[in-house]
Formats: sequence, C-alpha cells, structure tokens
Amino acid sequence: MAGKELPVWRKVTYSSGQIGASLMPMITIGWLLYFYTGRYDADGNKIMIVSYTAFAVINLICRVFDALAAPFVGYLSDKINTRWGRRMPWIIIGAPFMTVFAVMLFYPPGVPGSAVNVIWLTMGLSGLWFFYTVAVAPYIALLPEITVHDEERIEISTYMGVFEVAGTLLATIAVGFFIQEFPHGIGGGTGPVRDGYKLAIIIFGFLSLVFFWISIAFVQEKPPSRAKEVPYGFIESMKQCMKNRAFIYFMVTVTFFSAAIDTLIAMIPFMVTLVMKEGPHMAGYIQGGLVVLTLPVIFIIYRVAAKVGKKRVFGSGLVMFACTLPFIALMKVFPFAGLAVNRIGILMGYRPMSMEIISLIHVCIFLVFLVFPLAAFFVLIRPIFADIIDIDEEMTGFRREAMYDGMQGLVIKVAAGIASIIGPLSLMFFGGTIENPGGVQVVLLICAVFLLAAYYVFKKYPLEK
Repeated sequence: MAGKELPVWRKVTYSSGQIGASLMPMITIGWLLYFYTGRYDADGNKIMIVSYTAFAVINLICRVFDALAAPFVGYLSDKINTRWGRRMPWIIIGAPFMTVFAVMLFYPPGVPGSAVNVIWLTMGLSGLWFFYTVAVAPYIALLPEITVHDEERIEISTYMGVFEVAGTLLATIAVGFFIQEFPHGIGGGTGPVRDGYKLAIIIFGFLSLVFFWISIAFVQEKPPSRAKEVPYGFIESMKQCMKNRAFIYFMVTVTFFSAAIDTLIAMIPFMVTLVMKEGPHMAGYIQGGLVVLTLPVIFIIYRVAAKVGKKRVFGSGLVMFACTLPFIALMKVFPFAGLAVNRIGILMGYRPMSMEIISLIHVCIFLVFLVFPLAAFFVLIRPIFADIIDIDEEMTGFRREAMYDGMQGLVIKVAAGIASIIGPLSLMFFGGTIENPGGVQVVLLICAVFLLAAYYVFKKYPLEK
C-alpha cells in the first residue's frame, strides 16, 4: 500500500528510540565476554572474573528464561489497554530497569573466580534481557500500528536503521575510546567509576533512557478498535501465529542471522587482541568504521528495495555475508589480501609490515564486503515484519504485533542462548590465547554456516515484495 500520513519530524522522533533499543544490548554483546574473560592485568596475567564455561552456561540459561517470557510479554501488550495505550506503559517501565541491570553487569562484586560473580552475572543478564523484551518488543510493535503504508514503513525503518547505526557507533567507537583513554575511570582507579567500561555504561545507559522516552513522547497510538480487542487466550494466540507461513520462514531466517551476528560481535575484541595484538579499543574502532561505511548504503538499500523487492535484497545480503566470513578467518593462516598490500608497499619502496599489521589490513579489506548485508538488515527487517503482521490481520481480523514479536523472540532468544555458548566454548577448546587464537577462526566459520542456513530458509519466504 502506497501513501504517506506522518510528518517527517514524528517519524524521526519515533525512530530515535532505536538508539535506546540498541545501545545496552550492543555494549553487552560486544564487550561483556571480553570484560569477564579476556582482559590481562599489568603483569600479563589473564583476568578471569568467571570461567569460559560459567559464562557460556549463564548466557544460555538467561536467554532461555528471556525467551520463555517474550511471548507472554507480547500477549499482555496486545491484550491490555490503558489510558496511555497498549505499548507506552511497557516502554516507560522496562527501559529504566534494563539500564540498571546493564550497569550492574560491569560491577562484579567478587575477586576473579569467585562464586559470587557467577550469581551476580546470572542476575544481571536475566534482568537485562527480560526488561529489554519488556521495553523493546512494544516499541517495535508500534511501527505497523502508526502507519499502514508500505513506502512509509520502509522510510521509517530507514530512519531507524540510521539511529541504530548511531547507537552502534556509540557502543563500539565511543566505548573503545573510553576504555583506551580512561583506563582508571574518573577516580584514578578508585571509587565507583574506576575504569573505562564503567564510565561508558553509565553515560550511555542514561542516553539510552533519554532516547527511549523521546521516541514515545510524540507517538499517538490508534484509539481502541475491534482489531485491538484480541479475544484469543495465550495458547490460542501462539497457535494462530504458527499458522502464518510467512512468519515461520522469517522467524527461522532471523534466528540464524541473529545467532551469527551476536556470536561475531562478541568475538571481535578477541580477534583484535589475540590475532592482531592490538588493544581492545581497536575492536571498537573497527566495528565503528564498518558502521560508518554502512550509513550511506542504508539509503541506497531503501531505494533498491522499493524497486526490486525486500526479499531479493535481503537474500542477497545473506549470501554475501556468508561468503565473506571464511576469507576473514584466513587472517592468521593466510592473510592474502594483507600480504598483497604489503608486497605492493615493498615495490613502492616502503618497509615490510609486521604480520599483525598484515592481518589487520586483510580483515579490514574483507569487512568492507559486509557493508551491504548489514545495511540490508538495518533497513529491511522491520518492514518485512510489518508485512507479516498485515497477513495475520487478513487471516484473523486482529492486530497482534507484540504477540508476533514475542513468538519470534521465543525462538530467536533460545537460539541466541545457544549461540552465546559457541564463542566461549570455541575459545576454550580451540584456543583463546595470543599463542593459540584458533577459537576465533572456528567461530567465523560457524557463523558462515548459520548465514547459509538463513538464506536457504529465506528462499521459501512467500512474499516477493
């Protein structure tokens, strides 16, 4: 359906909530594993706040707990009408608690290896992911509700993609900057803000809250109607979702894709410190540089998808992503792209580069090939989801956005829990030290397999638009 209804400023303010939705999860996914298991002290001793096994098992348990809660949160959000609407109260309540638990994770109370850290990590991750669902699922569910026009949905999703890029930049480059420039925080290594990780999570936690609240300040939910009076019980609501073929294929596709992305992001600090032998801040700069390159492509994706269809563009991105990762995995064994650059430099009269620099160049060259897949994901995931909601309304006569988001979360978060153990266990079994970083390369190959599986499933997605 073509057409437009919303003024640009309202689209932008709603979309700005994507910064709030992305900051805390991105910081947690991108830095927490390294914070707990990957750092070294001044004497070169590895700091293991918890073991690889403990981190993996806790992640799995917390993700499964969150997954079980997701459909229930979605069901209640669809069913409960208040004077502020169906979605707003969840965002207002969930966002502050999500931030509190995210900050808590970077304040482990015990000495490295202490059992109290295991308990603390379990509590923190459980609270973070549960309240992430409470806040973000209703926020995403607002998109199909605030406009029925396909072109406008893609436009809003493009704005959301831009703000997601902004959130990712803060979670990568800015956090990396704080880690590098404030190694002792703002109190000389004492007091409550005693390192860059804590300083970053406090500042960006507050920023996350601000953007969440801006996003809903000017949104007007549609008034109560028959389409909002969902009569189904919880079990029947789940059954109705599973009757939607488009949803099944999309859900499985996003499950594989999200598992690959989460695993890959968690490994980047290890890739930088173990293979390239750079500081952890460089991981933030590399991720941030990739996101900066993605930004202009987001607007190209918007135009191309409107012409050739969302399915074709998103499917192409999955294939490109899967084919690129094995080449990045060669960074230690045979970084041929970096070697070629080194050879050209020598022929031009420059001194030979170290293997660490050669590996860094090799990785950066192939990261450029991930720009298109990431842009496609940033832009298209939400309008595809909105199309699926429209199909459900045609089937049932009701608007059940949050229930669908919850059902998707049930599967994706179980898969994310399983994926979250891949990184720690790969480091444990295949190598997670400077002398033997084989676990990092194994993870890249596993992610490529996930992405190929996502493409195979997405080919069966029934909507071509």
